[in-house]
Amino acid sequence: FTHNLSHEGAPLFLVELAREYRSAGARLHVVSASDGPLAAAYHKLGATHQIVSTRRLQQSLENRDMQQALADLAREVDLGATDLVVANTLSVWWAVHLAKHAGKPSLFYLHESTTPATFYLGHMSPRTLPVIESTFRLAGCVSFLTESTRSYYRPWLGRDNHGINPGWIDVAAIDSQLAKLDRSTLRHSLGLHPDTRLVVNVGSV
Repeated sequence: FTHNLSHEGAPLFLVELAREYRSAGARLHVVSASDGPLAAAYHKLGATHQIVSTRRLQQSLENRDMQQALADLAREVDLGATDLVVANTLSVWWAVHLAKHAGKPSLFYLHESTTPATFYLGHMSPRTLPVIESTFRLAGCVSFLTESTRSYYRPWLGRDNHGINPGWIDVAAIDSQLAKLDRSTLRHSLGLHPDTRLVVNVGSV
C-alpha cells in the first residue's frame, strides 16, 4: 500500500522493496490512494495495481465516521489471497486496519519524523486521531529507519512489535549514472561559469 505512485522518496523506496520481493518469487498487488508513473515500474515486475479513494477517511469528523469509512474500504480491497500487507508511510495507516479486518499480518514502514497529531494538523479532524494512533499496536511489525524517528511514536507502540531497519539505496545505479556524466558538460548546461562555485544541499523536510 502506498499513498501515491509518484517519483518521490517513499514510493521509490517501496518499488525497491517490491523488486526484492519479486526476486524471491512473490506475487505483488499494489494499492495506492493516487495513480502515477510508478505504476509502470510495478507492471514491469508483473504486479497488478488498484487505485482507491481515501477521501472519506480524510473527511471523517468522528471515530464512528472513520470506522465506517474503513469498513467500506475493506469491502473494496480484497485481501483474501494476501500473505502480507506492507503499509508504506504514515499516510497509509489505514492499510494496517484493512489487514487487521481481513486477519492478515502487516508490516508498517514509518519514514516521517513527526507525531500523528503534527503530521495531520489541519488535514484531519483531531477527534479521529485515536484511530490513527491505534494503528501502531495493530501492526504486526512497525519498521523505522532510525531511532530518532522511532522516538516520536513511542507512546503508541506495542512492547515487541517494532524495530530499526536502516534504509537502502542502489549505490551501483548511482555510480553507473555518474560514470556517464561529464562535469564540464553538466556545468555548461546549468549556465555556470567555470569559476562559479556551486553548493548543493540534498535533503528532505
